[in-house]
Amino acid sequence: MQHLSVILFIVGFLFSSGFSCLKAEDKEILSPEDHCVAYTTPEKILFFPDYLVIGKSCKVKAWAENNEKQLRFIVNIPLKSFDSGVSARDDDVMEILNADNYPNVRFETDWFSKVKIKKFLFDGLGEVNGVLMVSGSEYLISLDMIITKKGKNYSFSGTLDTNYTFFNLNPPKLGIFAEVINIIKIVVNLQSDQISGFEKVINLES
Repeated sequence: MQHLSVILFIVGFLFSSGFSCLKAEDKEILSPEDHCVAYTTPEKILFFPDYLVIGKSCKVKAWAENNEKQLRFIVNIPLKSFDSGVSARDDDVMEILNADNYPNVRFETDWFSKVKIKKFLFDGLGEVNGVLMVSGSEYLISLDMIITKKGKNYSFSGTLDTNYTFFNLNPPKLGIFAEVINIIKIVVNLQSDQISGFEKVINLES
């Protein structure tokens, strides 16, 4: 009976404190019009298996750089702008990622030729390789991107399936009643009209 009371108390606490874990099929992570980046990671909490924690930031700054013949794209996000709906969880994530010393996560793509970029836009999909910088370390990653044309603009969506181990991190410890699975998904949805220099660099108007 005592164990049942403890379980009921924890369940009540989870829901009253903003329990925001959702089944993957229950909610769209990012909408098509978002200019945002999100992460998801699954948790097992008591008898609620395979629920997702979703942390989202729409404080995304993106811009294009060019050196006459080639160009690349850079995305920068303040770590403290990610919101999972539970402030205590967000504080833990900031501590794990040492956000006080490394306040931003940054992604720099490889250099592309303008011809390759235009083919990329025409085909509507492709692979984007680059360097992800987080917590003072650099990681080579590859994103499978889908491009959707919207009038003169484009929407770029992509995902990266990875884990805590890849980033030399241990899954957070949540006590005896909860477990964080060693899985992370990064979800990206960016709008070309919010990428500084996009039209000028690839000369979309010509």
